Amino acid sequence: RKKKTNSNDPNQINIGVFLEFNCHIKSSDNLYINHINTAENPEASQTENWFILKKGVQINIIEKNFYSKTLRLPVKKSLFSNWVLEENSKLIYYSFESKNINKESFITNNVRIKQQRKSALSFLTFYWGLGAINNCLEVFLEEPKAICNTFSISLLKNDSSVDNNITIRHNAPECESSQIYRGVYGGES
Repeated sequence: RKKKTNSNDPNQINIGVFLEFNCHIKSSDNLYINHINTAENPEASQTENWFILKKGVQINIIEKNFYSKTLRLPVKKSLFSNWVLEENSKLIYYSFESKNINKESFITNNVRIKQQRKSALSFLTFYWGLGAINNCLEVFLEEPKAICNTFSISLLKNDSSVDNNITIRHNAPECESSQIYRGVYGGES
């Protein structure tokens, strides 16, 4: 899905995807999502994505962001990701932010996840390099026996930063969650 945008309005969502996975996906299947930006002057952008895992789906998703090594202007990006994991679905998700961003770059990731009965999620993020990252992760364990595990590794230098705001709501009995966040910081990061 792509919408026409007014380049003077940085709050307008200008690109996004809607992906629905059905029960024919096997646990050994990997989906690779690569975002490649080679523009000399990247615009401020907002992206909204929807991912629906239907009942019984098991999949691994590897999402990567790439920027040109010659990028001179800062990246200003807001990402809104909405996930629904239906009953007995299982997702292992890996996200890698590019290390080739300008030190003045600012990226905001807003992630909202709803999990149904016996769904399982492992959510892993990796950050290194320059710029500021602001993550807001909100998980709703809506039905019994939903499991959510989040992990993050940050390797930062200079005055880079990663800010993680995590809310996991156990709205049903017998749900489990864990969070492990680690970092190696150099300079004033």
